[in-house]
Amino acid sequence: KERLSKNYDVIKGVTYDKKDQVYRETGTAILTADNITLENYLEIVKTVYLDEAFETNDNAKLLKNDIFMCLSSGSRKHIGKIAYINDDLPYFAGGFMGIVRQREQHPETTLLPKYIYSVLSMPNVRMYMGKICTGNNIKNLNDNDVDIKIPVPPLDIQQNIIDDLNQIEVEESKSIDQMSILKKQLKNGDWFSFESE
Repeated sequence: KERLSKNYDVIKGVTYDKKDQVYRETGTAILTADNITLENYLEIVKTVYLDEAFETNDNAKLLKNDIFMCLSSGSRKHIGKIAYINDDLPYFAGGFMGIVRQREQHPETTLLPKYIYSVLSMPNVRMYMGKICTGNNIKNLNDNDVDIKIPVPPLDIQQNIIDDLNQIEVEESKSIDQMSILKKQLKNGDWFSFESE
């Protein structure tokens, strides 16, 4: 096994005050934990925009192969939930969030980003994160909490796991699309045919 911190950093999200928020679209768009499902997928449902004068940390912008993670929450069940970022996005991680990011061009990389995502999204890992988080009203994970030991299979085995995971995600996406179509048909009454005699 290998510590996550050997090849990866945990980057904290952007912290801001209420007065920094604006109710118009700007170049500083923040994603909160609301945008990660409990099934560990990114689903953008809420965006917070900050004033143009607000200075952000560019490292907190979501990039391809990042793992977007909830580090703080009022609910233990949301602690540790993650989403894999497939492409560079025009969004920053919010203040209660973090980004697990591979160090650039690390010559000794032994853990692939999406393999790490597959490990961190396992129910027993999520349960562990929920148990070790600390705080009264707001539960928190610190850097040491996230720096867990990860099993290190050969890279070809990791890639096989990633390929299997990608296939599952494709099938899940198809099922979700089909369910959406069926719900729309039911709502519109497309299943019912009325002919007068």
